[in-house]
Amino acid sequence: MGELHGGLFDPGAVLENPRPGQPAVGRVEVLAEEAGFAVQGLQSVDDLVLESHEVVADGCYVGSHLRCLGSRDGHYADSSVRLHDSRKPYILRIYGDFMGAYKGSRDAEALMKLILGDGVEFSGASFGALAGVAGEVVFNTGMAGYVETLTDPSYRGQILVLTYPLIGNYGVPGTRPEGSLDGPFESDRIQVQGLIVQNYVDAFSHHDADRSLAAWLRTEGVPAATGVDTRTLTRHLRAAGTMKGRLIPEDSEGYDVGTRLRETDMHSEVFRLVAPAEVTRHGEGAQSILLVDVGAKDNIVRSLVKRGISVIRAPWHHDLMPYYEEADGVLIGNGPGDPSDLDPLIAQIRQMLAGDKPVMGICLGNQILARAAGATTFKLPYGHRGVNQPVQDLITRRCFITSQNHGYAVDHDALPDDWEPWFINLNDGSNEGIRSKTRPFFGVQFHPEAHPGPEETAYLFDEFVRSVRRPAFA
Repeated sequence: MGELHGGLFDPGAVLENPRPGQPAVGRVEVLAEEAGFAVQGLQSVDDLVLESHEVVADGCYVGSHLRCLGSRDGHYADSSVRLHDSRKPYILRIYGDFMGAYKGSRDAEALMKLILGDGVEFSGASFGALAGVAGEVVFNTGMAGYVETLTDPSYRGQILVLTYPLIGNYGVPGTRPEGSLDGPFESDRIQVQGLIVQNYVDAFSHHDADRSLAAWLRTEGVPAATGVDTRTLTRHLRAAGTMKGRLIPEDSEGYDVGTRLRETDMHSEVFRLVAPAEVTRHGEGAQSILLVDVGAKDNIVRSLVKRGISVIRAPWHHDLMPYYEEADGVLIGNGPGDPSDLDPLIAQIRQMLAGDKPVMGICLGNQILARAAGATTFKLPYGHRGVNQPVQDLITRRCFITSQNHGYAVDHDALPDDWEPWFINLNDGSNEGIRSKTRPFFGVQFHPEAHPGPEETAYLFDEFVRSVRRPAFA
């Protein structure tokens, strides 16, 4: 029998690999203000039993004494147990197959270290997978929407810093069915390399929540650190610009970029990783739109389908011209990386611009459209990532608050004579949209599909759909 005191567990006393159906017993002595510990490394969990003056079966609720966070059927890599309003000792019995150690409260968990490319270091407690990764370190200023943000393919290969100081408090919905486009997920996996937050909250509360953020991260093998001074980190990135970093266990030696660290090649591999394996079709509308997928968010598809459009979702590296001939319009979606690394795709888009079918670009798609038209792009010092970026329509002079996630921008001074800037960013004056003066082609740097963020620019989908149904672009 191993013992837990104040939420701290001695794993060596209980790791006897009990047979399925046989309990491993640990005595827990936790006061209410100290309550909370995690049981990790379970292959499957058949039953959780809490014994004291009450016995609780199946890991459910009895009063306010026990809450089991996690799956109780099938295979599951983590389960967390939280005790509330208790000033009596409890005994926790866990029935199942054990494949690892127990871990106690957050104080007992491993520490993580973020090492920036300029040598500056930040430390925090691990609440994700215990692994080492490398990638560009970027920050997002959104207050909510971490599920959508973490599954946005534009973040592939990056270590993400969330500046809002309270993360995890509304948990994560259950896994969506294979092949589904259901929200709030924007893809079928977590896309970020690693996650940095100031204060992770494990005790989530939301009617759609099925698991904690920590459990989700561990299931998908994504490391994360909490307790980091994200304000100081963000100010440093704003001053020095985004840079490569390493997120590693603090007590690990010998971690090196390109050796033991998991890292994504951002010049070629990243585009293959976020592209779908094959062409898929969605919706049953009379008109169809070819979605060129370089890491497109699922809500782009949902936004078109709910407007009565059939969507042909094609990987960017396929021969797109047969689908172009079939479709009534083209939408170039968002994605990660530098658009200058996508010359083969840009050449295909240039072919499409020789026709008259409407073409729309979103985020990376705006940059690809610009380069296909003959303009250039450049890297921003620290990018635009958040849900409160102000932009202005240069035609109507209206201003909008937008959702954004990009590190590159179009040089609007390099646009050809038959193109013009459409939107600008009111913070730094950079380009936020372009449009052809004579043809039904336009792009925006922000995300009209939002998720997360404000939806006040969703009208752009309506304009695009109208142009598809009525060839003359207004």
